[in-house]
Amino acid sequence: REEYRLKLEVKTAEGEKDNARAEQRGEEHRLTQLLCQRQAGEEQALKQAAQQSELVESLQSIFKKEKDELTRQLAHKQDALAEAMSDGQRRLDASLQTKVDELALEGERLRQRLTDEQNHRRSTEEELGERSSRLEETLD
Repeated sequence: REEYRLKLEVKTAEGEKDNARAEQRGEEHRLTQLLCQRQAGEEQALKQAAQQSELVESLQSIFKKEKDELTRQLAHKQDALAEAMSDGQRRLDASLQTKVDELALEGERLRQRLTDEQNHRRSTEEELGERSSRLEETLD
C-alpha cells in the first residue's frame, strides 16, 4: 500500500514535470510566434519607410526593446519552471528518503524480533534438553 502510494507520488511528480515541460514548450512556441509576427510586421514597415531613416531607426529601437522584453519574460518563465522542477525533485527525494529510512527501521525491528525469537527458541530447547536429561536420570 505504501509502495503504491510512493509509486503514485513518483508518477505524480513525473506528470508535473512533464506538464511543466509541455507548458514551457507551449510558451516558447507562443513567444516565438509572437516574436516572428512582430518581426514580420516590423520588416514590412521598414521596407515601406526605407527612405525615412528616422522612422527606420525608431522601429529598430522598438523591435529591440520588445525582443529584449520577450527574452526577459522567457528567461523568467524558464527560471520559474526550473525552480518548480527542482522543488518538486527535492520534495520527491525527501519523501523517498523518509520512506527508505522507515523501511530500514522496520527491517531492523524485524531482524531484532527474529533474533529474540531465535534466542528464546534456543533457551527453550536447552531447558527442554535439561528436563529430558533429568527425567532420564530419574527414570534410570
